Amino acid sequence: MVRAIRSWMDELVPDRPHRSHAGFVTFVADRPGHDHHYAINASHMRDELGWRPTLDLHEGLGRTVHWDLENRWWWQRIREGGFEDRRRQSRSAATACAG
Repeated sequence: MVRAIRSWMDELVPDRPHRSHAGFVTFVADRPGHDHHYAINASHMRDELGWRPTLDLHEGLGRTVHWDLENRWWWQRIREGGFEDRRRQSRSAATACAG
């Protein structure tokens, strides 16, 4: 998936000074069984709820990368720390209401 995201970034942001986004990723050894911890079994959604994805993974990743690039205002606030401040305020307000 990382390679697919890098590929989308290279395609959608061709004018970056570092043309390839490959240098932004460092692969490290993973803990044994780690991937199984995050695996999703979607059979319940499919069998019990009748849900089916409308996009394949590659198209969905591409749309997500495109949305993120078109909506930088959303993730830049998170990156700059504003998100954490709002989250703390929400928790304080929820605690005050519950108390």
